Amino acid sequence: FRSLGLLDLGVSTALVKYVAEYNAINQINKLKDLIYSLNSLFFIVGFIGLFVFAILGFWGHAFFRSETITQQSYFILFILAGLNFFVNAANSVYVTIPRALQRFDISTKIGMIHLAAFSLSVLAIVLLGYQLKAILLAQLLFSLVFSFVCWYYSQRILPIAKFKFAWVKPEIVRCYKFGL
Repeated sequence: FRSLGLLDLGVSTALVKYVAEYNAINQINKLKDLIYSLNSLFFIVGFIGLFVFAILGFWGHAFFRSETITQQSYFILFILAGLNFFVNAANSVYVTIPRALQRFDISTKIGMIHLAAFSLSVLAIVLLGYQLKAILLAQLLFSLVFSFVCWYYSQRILPIAKFKFAWVKPEIVRCYKFGL
């Protein structure tokens, strides 16, 4: 469910390491700096991704020729895909927190329910004769719900995991050094 795989350059792996480490040694201020800084970083990455998708959507008809899809449809499809990318990027910290705190029971249940519900919705959308826009819209809806659920459970197991922003350069550099 993560669209960032190659783009985060190992930051998600570093996030797991440092959330676990800072939590274990009760370094609350460092933990806040890490979470809020990576919220900012992933928010920026998500926004850049959304912008790139919008640009591709504007010129999508030139790259992906189809006689049945209009230029406006390309733009809508790419905007929906970009919004999905943005939501998944902005949610990266909260998807990672349960794994970092070894709460695989939570992350597995959330992931399985998300995957099953989304898969069933795609099947229903296709069987009802809807097209790609409906699938991307359903994916966006499920991503938003998934994001809220991940945020909610992250808050329950780590109450300082607020949706706040900061830019603590040493934490970001530490994550990139570890990730790379």
